Amino acid sequence: MLGMSLKSLTSSRKIIGIIHRYGHCISYPGVEELETEATYTSVQNSSMCPETIVKSPLLCTGVAFDKFDRFVETKSGKDTLHDTVGIIYQNVELHTPNESHIVNLLAVNNEETVISKKRRQRTFEAITIDMQEEPVAKRKKYYMDLSAHYGEYSLPENLQLYKTIDTVWMISHALKLPNVPMWVGFNSSLICNDSLKQIVSYLIPINGYPTNKSVVLETMKQSKKICEEVKQSSIQVTYDLAIAKVALQIQATKKSPILIIYSYIWELFI
Repeated sequence: MLGMSLKSLTSSRKIIGIIHRYGHCISYPGVEELETEATYTSVQNSSMCPETIVKSPLLCTGVAFDKFDRFVETKSGKDTLHDTVGIIYQNVELHTPNESHIVNLLAVNNEETVISKKRRQRTFEAITIDMQEEPVAKRKKYYMDLSAHYGEYSLPENLQLYKTIDTVWMISHALKLPNVPMWVGFNSSLICNDSLKQIVSYLIPINGYPTNKSVVLETMKQSKKICEEVKQSSIQVTYDLAIAKVALQIQATKKSPILIIYSYIWELFI
């Protein structure tokens, strides 16, 4: 542990060599071998859910995917580099047992010691996501009959109240009253939000454009795996409009368990 800590803090081969000669830690090549083996073990044992997520069906877990621009552009404006980044969110409740922590402890206690016969390594070869290529085939077009919910035509009961609040906010700015926040801050100061807090974590990024069919299919597979890990019967997946169109096409043409996923179009950003 001392050698790994010194390497992390100093990144100095010379310092570790001096401490090793005094017999207080292992050699520098040994530290590299331990770090590499620990990385491989972590990758093999890791699940799709980050460590911050509790694997419980009672906390309403959901995921969302969007593009991440690498700020590298071409002269024509085409073929810009984008990654697909996903987030996972989950409600936070007090006094909820961390089931994933308990399961991990049981797995460690019951795990038998396995002697590795492979050659010791000092470098880590990155493990990339093996995406299944989605063939582009001529298929019969599927048309979905989307009927509006009756609630979309009914006006909310508190519509007049919020119209009054918006009018007061506009008049306050027109009169240049001091310390009047913007629209979001003004409403948040008047409304008592008692909704549950949520924890947000990042998922493993995918090196590919988000509207690519293979990438969208991979996001759906990841969402399905997360749904199984948290033991939910279904999971909400949020995309923007361009990705949601591809996801709905895949759902309409594939006969697979991925159909348990619910795709939603990304809400407007404020």
